[in-house]
Amino acid sequence: AETRVEELLAALPIHKDAVSKSQHEGDLNLKLSAPANAVAATVLSYTDDGLVQLAMRNNSVFYVSKGSTSDVENGSFLQPFKTIQAAINAAPSVSVIILAPGAYTEDLVITKDNILIQGYGCVDAILTQIVGKITIGGEARPTTTRFRTKDVSMKNKAVSEPCLVFLDNAGRHYFNNLTIEPINGTTVPLVQFIGKQSNWIDFTTCNIGGEILLDGEPVNF
Repeated sequence: AETRVEELLAALPIHKDAVSKSQHEGDLNLKLSAPANAVAATVLSYTDDGLVQLAMRNNSVFYVSKGSTSDVENGSFLQPFKTIQAAINAAPSVSVIILAPGAYTEDLVITKDNILIQGYGCVDAILTQIVGKITIGGEARPTTTRFRTKDVSMKNKAVSEPCLVFLDNAGRHYFNNLTIEPINGTTVPLVQFIGKQSNWIDFTTCNIGGEILLDGEPVNF
C-alpha cells in the first residue's frame, strides 16, 4: 500500500513533501492546508498546483482505473471509477480526476468549472490515453477556467471525428503535456472551435498532429 501511495504522489503535479497521507477505513486521504482567504483560493485556481490544493482541501480528488476489480465505484483510491465520465459526473467544480495508466475509449462532456484531468507519465512517456472526443462548454463561461489536462495523450475514434471541441464561450482552458495524434485517414481538424472562440486556450509542451479549426478555417498547428 505504501508503494502505491508513493506512486500516486509522484504522479500529482505538486511536491509530495507538501502532502500528508493517512489511511482511514481503507481509503486514502490527502490533505493540504487551506488557502488563507477567498482571494488566495481564486489565485490558486489559476494554476495546476493551486487547483490540486483546493481540490484536496475540499475532498474533491477522484480516481479512475479501467482495470479496477472492485465491485464498488465511488471514486476513492481503492474503489475508483472505471470510466472518466463517471468521475466527471460525480465531481463538483474545482476537482482533480487522476487516471491510472491505460487507454480509455469514451466520449467526454465537460460543463463544470475548474476540472483537472491528471494522467500518468511525463514528457517523454505518457501512459494515459483518451480515445474519443472531449466536448467542452454548455452554459457560457467566457472568463471562467473550465478544463485542464496534464500528462494525457488523445486519439480520435473515427476518421470523421475530432478530439477536442469547444462550444460557444466555453471559458479558459489549460493543456500541459498533451499529445493528440490522428488515426490514419482522419479527414477533420483534431481541435475545433464551434461558434465563438473560448476566452483563453493555453497549450504548454503539447503536440497536436493535425489541424485546428478556428473561425471556420483550418489552421496547421
